[in-house]
Amino acid sequence: MFCNFTFVNSSNLETKCIKLVKILIMHITRINVKNFRMLKNFSIDLEKDLSLVIGKNNVGKTSLLLVIDKFLSADTSFDFNDFNLDFQNEIISLIQGGKITEENFIPKSIKMQLIIKYDENDSLENIGNILLNLDSDNFYLALNFEYLMSYDSYLSCLKKYNEEKTIEKFVIKEWLRHNCKNFFKIVRKSLCIDKNGCIDENKKSIDLDKKNFPINKFISFEFISARRDVDNKDRNKTLSKQTAIFYKTQIDNSNTPNPAMDKLRVSLIEQDDNLTQSYNEVFEGIIDKVSKFGGIYPEESSITICSSLQEKKLLEDNTTVIYNHGNSNLPESYNGLGYMNLISMIFEIEIIKKKFERNGKPADINLLFIEEPEAHTHPQMQYIFIKNIKDLLKEGIVCESEKKPLQSIISTHSAQIVSSCDNFDDIKYLYRKNDKNETEAKNLSDLKVLYGGEENTYYKFLKQYLTINRSELFFADKVICIEGDTERILLPAMMKKIDEDMNKEEIEKETKVKKEVKKETPLLSQNISIIETGAHAEIFEKFFGFIGFKKILIITDFDCCIKTESKDNDESIQAAKYNEQDNMITSNTAIKIYTKIKESNKLCKLSFEDKLFSWDDNQGEVIANSKGNILLCFQTKENNYQPRSFEDAFFITNKKFTEDNYKKFSPNALKPRKIERAIAPNYDAYQIAECVNSKAAFAVELLLNSDENFGNWNIPAYIKEGLTWLRK
Repeated sequence: MFCNFTFVNSSNLETKCIKLVKILIMHITRINVKNFRMLKNFSIDLEKDLSLVIGKNNVGKTSLLLVIDKFLSADTSFDFNDFNLDFQNEIISLIQGGKITEENFIPKSIKMQLIIKYDENDSLENIGNILLNLDSDNFYLALNFEYLMSYDSYLSCLKKYNEEKTIEKFVIKEWLRHNCKNFFKIVRKSLCIDKNGCIDENKKSIDLDKKNFPINKFISFEFISARRDVDNKDRNKTLSKQTAIFYKTQIDNSNTPNPAMDKLRVSLIEQDDNLTQSYNEVFEGIIDKVSKFGGIYPEESSITICSSLQEKKLLEDNTTVIYNHGNSNLPESYNGLGYMNLISMIFEIEIIKKKFERNGKPADINLLFIEEPEAHTHPQMQYIFIKNIKDLLKEGIVCESEKKPLQSIISTHSAQIVSSCDNFDDIKYLYRKNDKNETEAKNLSDLKVLYGGEENTYYKFLKQYLTINRSELFFADKVICIEGDTERILLPAMMKKIDEDMNKEEIEKETKVKKEVKKETPLLSQNISIIETGAHAEIFEKFFGFIGFKKILIITDFDCCIKTESKDNDESIQAAKYNEQDNMITSNTAIKIYTKIKESNKLCKLSFEDKLFSWDDNQGEVIANSKGNILLCFQTKENNYQPRSFEDAFFITNKKFTEDNYKKFSPNALKPRKIERAIAPNYDAYQIAECVNSKAAFAVELLLNSDENFGNWNIPAYIKEGLTWLRK
């Protein structure tokens, strides 16, 4: 379904903005959260305009939205399930551990801190009496929100616990779940903060409630939840309802004359007169019957049915959004969910912006959180959304004498939205620490520092690669780095073969031990991203360490070569079949950087553990680690033969398959004349590999000549070893 829309030209708005006397910059630069769900000890930096928060499922993106809303909304409510699991255990230990003195008591709380930056153009009307540092070069403010158990509350909790713990089937977690609200309360303070934005909680603070701090005048927070009221049922009138809400918000929050609304009111008055006359004709019989029951006398009083159209109610109950398709008007429910979701969000954003205006007196900070805007939309629409949403949000909140910015946070799982983000610095990456019940946030701009600056060749390549080709890496648990087309085409088939083989082994083991065996998650059911890095996986090592993948498998080629010297003593290398001569080295950059070895003979002797590595934050590089999460795989000896490439390894592993099927391969895949000489009379895997015309064509032909479950050929040993390790 296609839609015709009319877009409002924003040039008039821009003309008005030229007359504004102030452009304000007050905004939240950082949010710190403690003990709220996954956000145990969490900190995230925010950009002045838009922050794009990304990460896998269950890393805390929604928790960030909720903790902001709970502390800033009028209806603040927490329950025991909001406590981080470690914090829950901390409270339980505190209660069960016996009474402690006030001197030894440390207050327990869920905490949120907002670090706010402003400049000399910003009004200090709302915050003047809560600033703790009035240095001329300090433009920071820190607000502290806590859901706090004080010492007195702790004593009350302890007393009630001791009274009730003998109750039958008493479970302290359930008890706290029902009672914790009685022992925690909201405390709001202004904290001491220096000119670098560093908080000192040990210094003097100001109680915001005692100062009657107008938090709603200072910060307005609204959000668009991922659970939006959008479906494609015939009865759905989501957009139509939003027209009424938009109108109501506009008249409730604006003192500015609006000719369009005045015109609507005049039209309604005229319609009231016409409808009143018609109503009395329609209801004439009923009115006569009512008069016969007594109590109504014409000379004293009479009843009349009058029309009293109200524009708010009229829009809510009688307005319909329609779509123009060809020469027909179709109801909104006939349009796809993607368009419904997108248009609904635009309506919602405009409604929220009107709420922020608040009769021409918007708050100093206006924060909007949009959760998962990609719902129901196809990839191309997601590209368009992120490219246009910035312009919509940049319009800000326009008042008579100033333009107040609209600060936005967008959380997403969409690789398309990430790849369309034109500013790498806007992206905030959330990830869950391994084996820990907490989330961390990283600025992608920190990668620039890690790689040594904007002009670093590796960083420039990585930035382009991630935003154009492989932004799904941000949402993966594990990564496979491959050489090129052959592995890219064949790897899914190999993963399927591994899964089937491992499943058979698990069934056989269950049969043997006669009990259920713990099963591993199949490779094809795991969140694994495959990227082509060629022989240059080292480019990504800092990025891999930064992201913190569970496992990284690097599948690369042995690439043995003969080292020679020219007459000018210049060293050169030439690709060659492996032999045990001392002048053979690898030309593979990744192998040399990871293992610190280039001699082929030494590389052949490396064990499985010798090929394991991990990222070391302190050293800022990959180091050898026999229990590491990075495995470097390259060709190993098979049938007493050392391959140098994937094709070489495949042909030595699959002699029978090759002899039975090579004639079926197209000339694009294998050179027909040359391969005959390589196969007979002496089967030479190296020479057969030299007959490959196109690696991609060879991989496709291999799949075309496979049986249903790829059972007529074997995976080369080095890849099988790597995939088996990755699966665990």
